[in-house]
Amino acid sequence: MLINPIATTPDVTVRDLFFGSASVGPVDPKAIAELNIVQLGEALTKLGHSVTVILGDPFLDGRHYTLSDRLEVTSTHATLPRVFHPGIVPLTPGLRRHPALRSSDVVQTGEFHQPSTYFACQAAQAAAIPLVLWQETFAPMRAPGRWYQWGYERVVGNRVRSVAKLFVPRTTKAGPYLLKLGIPEKALTGWIPTGIDLSIYHPKSSPIDPAEFGWRREARILLVVARLHRDKGVDFALRVLSRLRRKDPSLRLIVRGSGPAYASLVRLAADLGVEDLVRFIGRVSRERMVDLYNAATLVLSTSQNDLLPFALLEASACARPCVVTDAGAITDIVLDGQTGVVQQGRSEEDFAIAVLALLRDDERRIRMETRARERMETLFSLPRVAGALTQVYNRARE
Repeated sequence: MLINPIATTPDVTVRDLFFGSASVGPVDPKAIAELNIVQLGEALTKLGHSVTVILGDPFLDGRHYTLSDRLEVTSTHATLPRVFHPGIVPLTPGLRRHPALRSSDVVQTGEFHQPSTYFACQAAQAAAIPLVLWQETFAPMRAPGRWYQWGYERVVGNRVRSVAKLFVPRTTKAGPYLLKLGIPEKALTGWIPTGIDLSIYHPKSSPIDPAEFGWRREARILLVVARLHRDKGVDFALRVLSRLRRKDPSLRLIVRGSGPAYASLVRLAADLGVEDLVRFIGRVSRERMVDLYNAATLVLSTSQNDLLPFALLEASACARPCVVTDAGAITDIVLDGQTGVVQQGRSEEDFAIAVLALLRDDERRIRMETRARERMETLFSLPRVAGALTQVYNRARE
């Protein structure tokens, strides 16, 4: 039983949360199988397991999906949505009575401070089923989230610590963070990252022509895949592009994402005089996304705050070198000088120089392409992750 009540990140602002105007729409049924947690479930079925994936009901619109004879995707009810937004902090007491518990041998949940983790602990304890926690975050939230975490820690923190059998770091930084939360070292496993389907994300010739974006065919594409929010630093990428255009007029930028900062970013592109050099595109199909990665010469990540950006996993799987800021757990994916460039600080000029240096060194870039794909195969492939988690499940049942 894999519990992940937040299926996708909603495009909401703090104002939306406080004034109740934020909402969560259901995931397109065709995209259910493409959700990362569902892909993990599928990889586990290939090892002989039967898996039920639990999502928050706003994302499934109350529906149940049978994807194979071993893989079910169903929902749990999220209550008090005006207080606990189901796309950010879902309150899911229904987990305590979820029918999937009757056929489960192991429960996997994520994030120590999620209310769903507490209710999963209640459910697992009542049913005498071992629970495994897969932790991605590695730092306290900013206010007002920090106040919520403070209250959670004092009210139910001890319950989570005592019930969960094993704690699995999903990022390398999550391990030390869990120890700071009081998790016994013997309950902490080794690092098991998010997995990716390398049969889908892989290097290939891309059918995308710069001409379809109104650019000359000899244009070289830089790609940013990020939510359009100030934390993701897309404004920084636009300023970098403004510097690069004077040094390499062939460069163009595609920004794939949506979010509350869209209008301000379009204005900024116009103010910088790069509106003809950048294209903002919204959500596209998975197949189109693979083509975009393979059409790009480099993939950029300019976040100020982040966790483990799945876009960088996808880009690396497609053998794209990445130039990134040192934010979050990005260095779990991008190895400086090996699979890309990790730029320290937030100097637009230094970042532009790093991009330009890599663009001008074909031999170095090709080495990074090869190493990026190899790293995905070694550490991040779904079969490898599913196998490592299976060992954790077996240990939890001992």
